[in-house]
Amino acid sequence: MSGSGIVLRRIAIIGALVCWFSSSVAADPVRFSSDRVFIGTVTAETAEFGSWDRSGSHDTTVLGLLDFALTDFVPDLDLARLASYAAIQRSDVSATRWSGSGAAYTEGITVDDRTHGSARAESLMFIGFTLAEPMSYRFTGTATGEGGGYAAFRLDGPGGLGWIFQSGNAVPLVAMRRGLLSPGDYLFEARAFSTAGSGRTTDSSVFEMEFTLADPVPEPATLLLVGTGAAFVGRTAWRRRRKSGVVTAG
Repeated sequence: MSGSGIVLRRIAIIGALVCWFSSSVAADPVRFSSDRVFIGTVTAETAEFGSWDRSGSHDTTVLGLLDFALTDFVPDLDLARLASYAAIQRSDVSATRWSGSGAAYTEGITVDDRTHGSARAESLMFIGFTLAEPMSYRFTGTATGEGGGYAAFRLDGPGGLGWIFQSGNAVPLVAMRRGLLSPGDYLFEARAFSTAGSGRTTDSSVFEMEFTLADPVPEPATLLLVGTGAAFVGRTAWRRRRKSGVVTAG
C-alpha cells in the first residue's frame, strides 16, 4: 500500500473513532418508568358493632412533583377512632433524577379484649430504568422507623448488583452510595412502612432521598485517543494544504 493510502486509512479509522465517541456521548442512554404508590388499611372489632375493615390506595406514574397524602380511620363508641393511618409523599421524578420524602404513620387502640383496632400504611417509590451504556450514579438518603415501622432503600440490577439500606430504629440511618452502572435493567425502591397492632400504639417511618444518573467521565486513555486523533487529522490536513500550495506556486 502506498504512503498516501496508509495515511488515508489512518484518517478514516481515527475519524470513525471520533464520530463513535461523539455519538455515544450525545445519545440518550436511559429509558425509565416510575410508579409511586400509597396503601393504607384499618381494621377494628367491637363487642357491640362487630368488625370494621376499611382500606385505601393511590397509584400514579405521572412525572414531576407529587405532593399527596392518603388518610383514613375507624370511629366507634365514644372514641374519636379505634385505628388510623396516613401515607404521605412529596417527591420529584425526572428521567435521570428522582428525589423526595415519604412517611407512613399508624395508630391502633385496644379498649378491651373485644374492642380494638389496628392499622397498616405504606408510602412507596418504584423506579425502573434500562441503561444502553454505562452511567455513573450517586445516591444519598436517610431512613427512620419506630415501633412497628421501617424505612428502606434498595437497588437491584444485572450481574449480581444489589444493595439495601433499612432502618427500624428511631435514630436516622444515613445511607450513601455512588459508582458506575453497567448496561442492563435496574429497579430502585424507596419505602416507608408502618403498622400498629393491639394496644395504644403510635408507629411511624420516614425516608428522604436523592438518586441521580449522569454520563460517566471519559477515561484518560479515551480522551488521549480522541485528542491524538484530532491532532493527527489536523496536522495531516495542514501538511497536505501546504504541499498543494507549494506545487501550485511552482
